[in-house]
Order: sequence, then structure tokens, then C-alpha cells
Amino acid sequence: MTTTEVRMRDALATHADDFAVRDELLTTDNHVVHEVEFEGQRAVCKLARGDATGLHRDALVLRRLADTDAVPVPRLLARGDDYYVSSFAPGGAYDGDAPRELRKRRLRDAGATLARVHGTAALQFETYGELRPAGDRLIPDRLELDAAESWPDLFVGWVADWRDDLAGTRYADLGDEVLAFVRDHREAFADAGDPVLVHSDYEDDNLHFAGDGVSSVLDWEVARSAPGEFDLARAELGWFEKPVSPENDGDLRSALLAGYESARGLPDGFDARRATYRAALTLKPFRRVGDIGDRADVPADELAATMESFVRDRLDAAHDEWR
Repeated sequence: MTTTEVRMRDALATHADDFAVRDELLTTDNHVVHEVEFEGQRAVCKLARGDATGLHRDALVLRRLADTDAVPVPRLLARGDDYYVSSFAPGGAYDGDAPRELRKRRLRDAGATLARVHGTAALQFETYGELRPAGDRLIPDRLELDAAESWPDLFVGWVADWRDDLAGTRYADLGDEVLAFVRDHREAFADAGDPVLVHSDYEDDNLHFAGDGVSSVLDWEVARSAPGEFDLARAELGWFEKPVSPENDGDLRSALLAGYESARGLPDGFDARRATYRAALTLKPFRRVGDIGDRADVPADELAATMESFVRDRLDAAHDEWR
């Protein structure tokens, strides 16, 4: 039995006599997830591999979402200082090889589901910022908002951090260029929309589907308070524009956007900000371009050149919109 399995068994035993650790479902830098049997039901146990801040944020957002009907999420069953247990998420993977019409319906529902999260009053905030687990030191019991002065301030700060991550690399100049562009147009981001709960990683790995629609939305570890349009642009990047994106039919991106707009409108000026978000967000993976290239079976230099071209194209598109 591995150390992880021992830790997981100890966690489950804190809450139940009837339990069993089953197959590993996922391992990341931050956590490991196993299917488990918990008090006679199929469930999952998510265990932190280090800092548990993201895991606690995930659990607290799940608890908050359970009080709404905005989005289907797993039911939280138990928590500890570095783990939680939730109901097993129904449905299965998106499947980029499924018939095109099915994928189109699924993408449309994914867009509409995201819009319902953004449009739910109980999931809106007074201002923008990071969501911090707070309260009990070991098992936080609430989320507090580390508020920013404004959305432009928060977004510029994120881009500055992503630029700083590239310092000393061959991509440092690109980071400087993106940051300068965002700063030059910061006032345009003041009209991006109200602060709402955003997932920030809304893509195929974190959604389950059943039939035509979304059956569960998972992994809210990087949720925060930001304009809904930012979440939509981030989702579009994940579904269509990463080296390992599940969807290579670019014409289907309109289904994601149309689904969103069927449930919630987008503010004026979205197209230019959308292009800028996608350019800025693409800075983040440059620090891991070798690992991403290995996963996508693409040489790192070739992938980096493609990503750099994408960033510059998005900046050009935003510049054209703002002329």
C-alpha cells in the first residue's frame, strides 16, 4: 500500500467505518484523486500533495454552489485538513471524436452552463479579487475576498506576474510587450462587467457530460471574483487553442459563445478584450513549454514559436478593434 493510500484510508476512517480506497483517477502537482467507497456509496477522495489552499477553496466553492441550482457539481460529503470526500461525478468525458453535432450541442450547453454561474445572484460579489479560505486554521469554513481596487488593477497585476515568470528567458520581451499593451488599454477593461464567481479553468478536463449536456463541473481550485467575460475567454482558449485542446474544429467555437449568450449577454467591447485575455493567458504556459510539448508530442521550439505567433496575432486583433 502506497503512502498516499495510507493517508487516504486514515482520512476516510475519520468519518466512516464503511469505506474502501479504489482506483486512482488523477494525479497533479497539487493533489491526487481516488475513487472510493464511502458509507455504501460511490465517491471520490481528493488529497492535497502539499499546500491545501486550492483544495479548501475547491471544497468551499462546491458547498456554496450546492445552495444554488446554477450548475451541477459533486456533493461534498466530508472534509479534513488536507482532503475532502465528494459524491462521484456522473457522466463522462467530452470526447473530441464524437459526432460533430453532439459536440456542438455539448459546447453550447457548456457555454450556457457557464453563463448561469455568472448570472446567479448568490454567486456575485461586491468587487473583484482572489478568494481566500479563512476561518478555522486547519479546516477553513468560509471564503474571504482579497479585494482589488478595480478589475483593470487586478488584471494588470496578473499579467505583470505572468511577465515576471518569464524574466531571464528568451520570452521575456514578449511578456514585456503584452504587459505594455494591457497597461496602455487598461481603461477599456473598466467596462468588462460585474464581479462574479469565475471558474478560471473551465475546459474539458474539468467537465463531465451526459447526453447533450453538462452533468458535472469539477475542480474549482482557482475560482475567483472577476468579470464573466474573462472566464468565457479563458474557456475558449482551453477548448480550442491549447496544444492538447480536445476540439480542433474551430467553427464550433461559435457554439460555446452562442450557448453563453443564450443565457447571459456580453458587454460592449468584448471582442477586443477577449483577444487581449487570450494573448495574456498564453504567457502562463511559456514557463512549461517543454512539458507541454512532450504531452502534445510537439518539439518545444516549434510549440513556442506557434504560441508566440498566437500571442502577437491576438494583440494585433485587439489593436484593430480599438482603432
